[in-house]
Amino acid sequence: MKELTIEGLTQKRISRLFLIVLIFLGSIFLADAAGTDVRIMPLGDSITRGYWGSPSRNGYRKPLYDKLTDANYNFDFVGSGIPTEGNCPDPNHEGHDGWRADEILNGRASDPCAGKLENWLIAYQPDVVLLHIGTNDITYNGPDANEVNDILDEIDIFSTDTKVILALIIDRVPNDPRTTQFNHDVNNMAQSRIAAGDDIIVVDMNSVFDYVYDMYDSLHPNDAGYAKMANVWFDALDSILPPSITSTPITNATVFQSYRYDVNASGYPLPTYELTTHPDGMTIDYNTGLIEWFPTAIGDFNVTVAAGNGQMPDANQSFVLTVDHIIKFDAASSNSSSSDGNTLSWQHTIGGGDNRILVVGIAGEDDSTSDLVINSVEYNDVNMALVESSSVTVSSGSPISYMKTELYYLLDANLPSTPGNYTITVTYNGNVEKRCGGAISLANAAQQDRESVATNSNIDQNTISTNIITQTDNTWVIDVVGCGNTGSFSITDSMTERFDVNSDSSTAAGSTKLVDLAQETTISWTHSGANQLAHSAAAFAPASYIIAGCIKEPNNAPIGSVSVSADANGGSDITDSNGRYEVLVPYGWSGNVIPVKDGLLFAPSERTYNYVTTDLLNQNYKNVNSYDLNCDGFIGWGDVVVMADNWLLQDTGLSGDFNADEIVNFLDLAEFGNAWQEN
Repeated sequence: MKELTIEGLTQKRISRLFLIVLIFLGSIFLADAAGTDVRIMPLGDSITRGYWGSPSRNGYRKPLYDKLTDANYNFDFVGSGIPTEGNCPDPNHEGHDGWRADEILNGRASDPCAGKLENWLIAYQPDVVLLHIGTNDITYNGPDANEVNDILDEIDIFSTDTKVILALIIDRVPNDPRTTQFNHDVNNMAQSRIAAGDDIIVVDMNSVFDYVYDMYDSLHPNDAGYAKMANVWFDALDSILPPSITSTPITNATVFQSYRYDVNASGYPLPTYELTTHPDGMTIDYNTGLIEWFPTAIGDFNVTVAAGNGQMPDANQSFVLTVDHIIKFDAASSNSSSSDGNTLSWQHTIGGGDNRILVVGIAGEDDSTSDLVINSVEYNDVNMALVESSSVTVSSGSPISYMKTELYYLLDANLPSTPGNYTITVTYNGNVEKRCGGAISLANAAQQDRESVATNSNIDQNTISTNIITQTDNTWVIDVVGCGNTGSFSITDSMTERFDVNSDSSTAAGSTKLVDLAQETTISWTHSGANQLAHSAAAFAPASYIIAGCIKEPNNAPIGSVSVSADANGGSDITDSNGRYEVLVPYGWSGNVIPVKDGLLFAPSERTYNYVTTDLLNQNYKNVNSYDLNCDGFIGWGDVVVMADNWLLQDTGLSGDFNADEIVNFLDLAEFGNAWQEN
């Protein structure tokens, strides 16, 4: 967004713009806060205790506790105050009814068991002190800023690292000039200390009160007043507490897929980020905390990110990032039979997970091709489907003998919903002499037939290689190879053998191979003895998910012909006449979906996703060109200037009159703010 300059603006225009900016900032932008194991001591008199004027007996401490908790601070209120009062989950404090500043410092003679400041500091080791003191000094005609100065000296004696938030105290009803003078003296004293390097923040409690509505009696706030005090304390704490990482790490990634984790840490000043432990190639944006990585190997990787803003200690987050394949191997099984028969059966244990697929490879040897015809392959009494074009037959010898291989599959919808051990049954058309079979189950596979298939055969050789072209990145190839000889198979390094069985003078084996980029790949086997070899291979794509939504005008009219693309190897689409789009992304995908059409601005300008594992619908966008009032291609401060020029003017067609009520006012500003945020 472009910067706004005020050179040449009239004073009236500056004032109007300033008003609008204040309203805009106050209603649109929310500041996060942060904290890590900070011990906070509320210190003062009955106003700190909060018993008087607060039916809940919490005073400002409960609303302050809620604000700090909502902002994800890690903190602990400390002090000897009555812990059973009120319903604040952390009720500790050093609020003492009727005490003056000198009593806070030196203790009260009539209540020696209550202790004094030195005792409390040593006992509770505060990192921050919230000091509101002086009301009772004024009541007893002894307000003295020097006594507050003595309290600050005592805190410095305890630790110069302890931060003090010092309140200019609330007034009383009716107004007492002594309060004004006391606050004036306290502020002057504090500013002198700050100039000398003391770690003090002065906050003005007096000016935030409405003394008609915020007071319980002449001295004590009611709950509305205490809530205002909590706001003031919170804003001051927001500026001094160390950062806290508030986001939850994404601990799963997919090999050969972009990994993204946007680390968020709250605090002021805004934290910056660095990786202190990370795998090679992983980066983090110093200012935004966005971690990006392209993993090329599976395994567990240690990651530690640090966030710092100059307030100690830094925040650290450590986690283990597990990188796995998109398609995950589940289980393998196999069996064989060397006696004539028309069936072959064995048990296969199917696991859980999403988008499962079971693939069965069959290798049979017989002297009759009609007997080798398979009538059915069943798993848990459910028919499996033949992988189209996966059958291959080779013959040799005298008398002639035939070796046949083929693949079958079953998708998740027809697999047992309960993981467990179920029976695979292969039924032939006739009696077959040698029968071998194996099964491989996977998860996160596309719920469809193979995306490609290849077969090959040869005779009187001990090796066979088959080329198959995959269409999708991160595809898995599953195969079955058969040999009309006894012995065993061996594989190349890029394959993982899943079964290897023999049936007297026949052998069969199966493997899986991950093909990370769509390309032609070779599956090769070597057998310990030469004979006829048949080989069937099929490629199964990884599961993909839909990201879909509508793109419309502010009046909800659909926008067609918008190009919508998912980066990081995701899909793309163009909106139809109803403004709808659908893009496909693979399992575990992370990246951005971006709509583009010449001359249009969209809110949001893009959507960011991390580790997608389900369909995502209603991912909608709106054209916000009408909010670009100065036509500079951005939604920002320049458009606020245009609104300022037309502020509270009444006419038709005014720039900034987004709701068409013929006036530019707060309603339009709120709508503009939402568009700016989304964009």
